[in-house]
Amino acid sequence: MSELFGRYTNAVGARMRSFQDVKSVWRIWAEPRIGKVRITDLSIYHGIDLRDNVAAESSQIRAASAIRVLRPMLSWAASEGYLPVDPWLGLKVGQLAQSRTYPPQEIQNTRGCEARRFWLHRNVLQSKTKACEKRDAVARRLRK
Repeated sequence: MSELFGRYTNAVGARMRSFQDVKSVWRIWAEPRIGKVRITDLSIYHGIDLRDNVAAESSQIRAASAIRVLRPMLSWAASEGYLPVDPWLGLKVGQLAQSRTYPPQEIQNTRGCEARRFWLHRNVLQSKTKACEKRDAVARRLRK
């Protein structure tokens, strides 16, 4: 698999904006687990093992993300003829990140922080503006 990842890096790496994510997932999670597996021996069970290992060491959401990031590499390998079919085609990613619903009280608190930040910023700007006006007034008097 390490050889396949090298080929994938050369073929796709420069064109993908998110390739750093792919490299990171490969280096941290996948390479220690499946890096030494031969391309022809790769199966869905290796994907399940990788997903379960990441979930155990980190979280289910990160495990799902790791599978989603690596799956295009296997699709590419199947389309290029390195694999007869994508072995992880039926692999379920597991738990996905959920969008968070904020309770009204938390929204109110956030608005309060923004308002305090605005007033603090406003006061700083006013004091800087006054200092600049004083400096300009002194400069005008000295020019006369």
